[in-house]
Amino acid sequence: MSSTEAYREPEPAPAGLGPRGTALWAKVVGPCTLDPHEQEMLEHGCRLADRLDALDAAVAADGVMVDGARGSKRLHPAIAEHRQATLALARVMVALRLPAGYADSGASSTGSTPTGIVRQAQRRVGIRGFQSMPRGA
Repeated sequence: MSSTEAYREPEPAPAGLGPRGTALWAKVVGPCTLDPHEQEMLEHGCRLADRLDALDAAVAADGVMVDGARGSKRLHPAIAEHRQATLALARVMVALRLPAGYADSGASSTGSTPTGIVRQAQRRVGIRGFQSMPRGA
C-alpha cells in the first residue's frame, strides 16, 4: 500500500453467516477491496457456501439413499440441490473476477501489495458473465 492510500478496515461479515460463509468472507475481503455490488455478490456466495454445509449435513444424517414414495430407494434430493448450489457458487466467484492467488501474502516482484495486485486485476476490461453469440451466427 502506498503512503498516499489510507488504511481501511475490511468490511465485517454480514449478519447470519455460518462458519463456512464467514471464513469465505474473511478470505476474500481481507486482501481485496470490493465495490458495493461486488460485496453483494460475495455475500450471496457466502450464503451459498453455508447452504452447501447444510446440504452436506442433511446427506450425512439421512444417507445418500432415502426411501421413495413407494418404498424404493432413491438418491437423496439434497444431492441434486448440492450440485446446483455448487455451480451457483462457482458462477458467483467467477463473476467477482478474483485473480488466482488473491489471498497470497507478501509482495510481488514490483513491490506492490497483494491488495494493489488484486485491484489491478479486478479492473480488467472485457465481457463479464454470460457471452452471447453474434446475430446471424
